[in-house]
This record gives sequence, structure tokens and C-alpha cells, in this order.
Amino acid sequence: MIAMIHNSRIIGTYGKDPGTVRWLGIPYAKAKRWHMPELIEDYGEEFKADHYGPASIQTRTYMPENKSNRQFYYHEFRDRCEFTYSEDCQVLNIYAPQNAEKCPVIVYIHGGAFIGGSSDEECFRDPLWARNGVIGVTLNYRLGPLGFLCDPQLKQRDGHSGNYGLYDMITALQWVQKHIAAFGGDPDNVTLMGQSAGARCVQILCCSPLAKGLFARAVLSSGGGEGNWLGKCCREEEKYALWQDLKEAVGAKTLQEFEQLSPQQLYAGFGALLGKDFRKYFCLCNPVSGNDLLPDNVAQCIQSGNVMDIPYLIGSNAMDMDPKRMHEDVCRYAFTRTQPSYAYLFSRHLPGDDAGSFHSSDLWYWFGTLREGWRPWQKRDHDLMQEMMGYLLAFASNGDPNGEGRTKWPTAQSEQIMVFADGVTRTDGKEPAELKDAAAVIGW
Repeated sequence: MIAMIHNSRIIGTYGKDPGTVRWLGIPYAKAKRWHMPELIEDYGEEFKADHYGPASIQTRTYMPENKSNRQFYYHEFRDRCEFTYSEDCQVLNIYAPQNAEKCPVIVYIHGGAFIGGSSDEECFRDPLWARNGVIGVTLNYRLGPLGFLCDPQLKQRDGHSGNYGLYDMITALQWVQKHIAAFGGDPDNVTLMGQSAGARCVQILCCSPLAKGLFARAVLSSGGGEGNWLGKCCREEEKYALWQDLKEAVGAKTLQEFEQLSPQQLYAGFGALLGKDFRKYFCLCNPVSGNDLLPDNVAQCIQSGNVMDIPYLIGSNAMDMDPKRMHEDVCRYAFTRTQPSYAYLFSRHLPGDDAGSFHSSDLWYWFGTLREGWRPWQKRDHDLMQEMMGYLLAFASNGDPNGEGRTKWPTAQSEQIMVFADGVTRTDGKEPAELKDAAAVIGW
């Protein structure tokens, strides 16, 4: 359980499953507020990686979710966990087989609409990947105003602003390239995976010149494709007026005054704007284009072919946030890739309530973490978990999800998708009967 980074001993612990180990809360970068992240490589003589590190400060830092209107997702993923929060949130977790050597690696980016979330929510803890020979890396990154502020004074100082959370992700991927071999991983066999806003980030990184060579394939769940259901990726200048509203809300007249605010003051102003006009300010923290990370918006990159030519595994849920639109985006993107790619629809109605196949419900199955959930799981759930995890880990190993004992998954170029249904897993065309018009639950 000891990994060496240069002369530093990184001390981990045993994982929940036999034959697995884990290293938790390893800092991969440091950054001042609204500055670029700097890679961390010196951990002193010894670093104990035995507990989860802090998540990015976010609304729930100051407003407990059990007293908010977000009860469904709080109960689903978070009410049995304790979290810490900090501006210094650039940490990652590694789950590996014991005595691993050149194992495939999945680096996972959590969702949360760019304003919330954490890598140590219940569904992400001790994924069964390590028990099956694949190393998992989950990471935290800057969120909300701390991660995506656009400001003309910052652009004057640095040449650009915004996308700080995305720069964190690139730095984490660089850290993985340099150091994952010390934990038994193969830096030449890295798959980047994300869900919701995390999938949108994966899509952006697939279009970014700065991310070339940092991963070999991509998995996008409920957030990838050609559409902009999470909000248009505009240029940073288009966000200045909205961010100025936040400055005025907190009484900051200069960038220096803004930088000196406490995180709680910053989030009080941000929360006030969301309460005033949620539709207007919800997308305030979306990534922006027109910089070295993303020269053009994602749609333009796709249209011009400036997107990584790699295998993709991409899909959404039958009762997702915007089910039909998201599914159409998935099919449009997956069907037109040049590398063999694979599309899916998750339509399992989770037992325990009437929420159905809601946004994020597939996470329990991809990570193999049903044991962490509260629901009265049935045999179908455990079978489906093994199937979906098997597909994912095979894809992460060699770019092809297929394997013995599983339904053949045709490439998306054949305009066929995989349906992870209540009954048997099957293939179908792009309009499966399970796809709904609307979600029963909205949120993340």
C-alpha cells in the first residue's frame, strides 16, 4: 500500500474488496483563487492517503441539503456521507488491484451542473473496478464562481479567464500520466469518463489541444453529444455582464475586493442571483471558448472535425433531464464517429420508488456500487450491474466493450444502440420504446 512519487512515500489503505487497495485525497495541484493550477509532485518524506480530501466549496457547504429543496438527490447519493469543503480542493482518489502492474485506468469526472458535486459521493466509493483489474481515479475540481469566473481584469492579467475547473482536470490528467505507473497503472491506456456536467467536460477535453495525448478513449453519460442542453458554450466576453451582476450583489467594485471576499460571502451573492432569476444565472458557471483550452465551442469543433478521433462509449437515460433531446444528441454524435464507438440507453426503473431511470441512476451500475445504496435491489439490478460494468471495463481495456457471456454490442456506426432495460439487455434502433418524453425527477 506504499507508492513512491520521487522520494515521497504515498501510504494508502486496503479497499473494501479483497485484493484491492486505495489511496485517498492525494493533492494533484495547488492554485490561488482564480489562478492557473500548478502540478504538485513533492509530498515530503511521507503522505498518508487514508481519507477523502475536500470537495470544492459549493452551495451545500453553507446550506445543508437536508433543509433544502434537493431532498431526492441528497437521499439518493449523499445523506450517508460526511464531506469537507475547501478552495484547495484539487485532490484525487486511486482504487487499484493489490500488486497491480500496467493495469488499464479510468479517470472519472463527477457531474453537478458545474456548481456542485464531489468525487466521494456514495456511488463512487470503492468501485468494483479494482477487483476486476482496472484502476479507478476520481477527482475533485473547482466549481461555481471559484471554478468558472469570467472577468475582464483577469483576462488583462492572464490573457484569459474562466474554465479554472477544466484546467484542474487537465492538470489531474497530467499527474496521472506522470505518476499512475507508481500505483500499477498504464499511462498509455487511460480512459476518460464523466457524467452530466462531467460528461460535458469530457466532451470539451476531447476538443481541447491541451488534452491531446492524455487519454486514449472516452465515456460520456448523460451529457455528451452534439447538443447544448447544459447551456451554450459561449466566449468569455459574453459572460462579463452576468459576472458583473455578482460583483454588484456582493458590493465588490474591483477585482481585488472580489478576491478578498470570503467564500461564504461569494456564495451568498451567487445564491441571491439564482434566487432572483434562476433561468438567467443557472448557466453562469458554464465553460467558455475562445482560449487555449477550447479555441472554438464544442459544436464548431465537431462540425470542423477538431475533436479527438478515438473510440467513444456514450449514452443517456430513458427518463433523463431532457430524455428525447439528450438521446438524439447521443445518436447524432455516436453514429458519425470514425473510430468504432458504442451508444446506449439506460432504461432500468430503479426499485424503491417511482423515479424510474432518472438522471444519474445509472451510476450505481457503472461503478458496481449497489451495496452503497439504500434501495431494495433485486436480482435484475445485480445482474445488470455486472453486465454494465463488464462492458465498461472491457472498453477501458481495449476500446471494445464486448466479451464472452454478454450480449453483443454493435458499433454505433451500424445505427444500433444497447438498451439496459428492466428485462433482458438488448440492442435496438435509435427510438427504443422505453424512451420517455419527460423526467419524473429534475436535479443532480
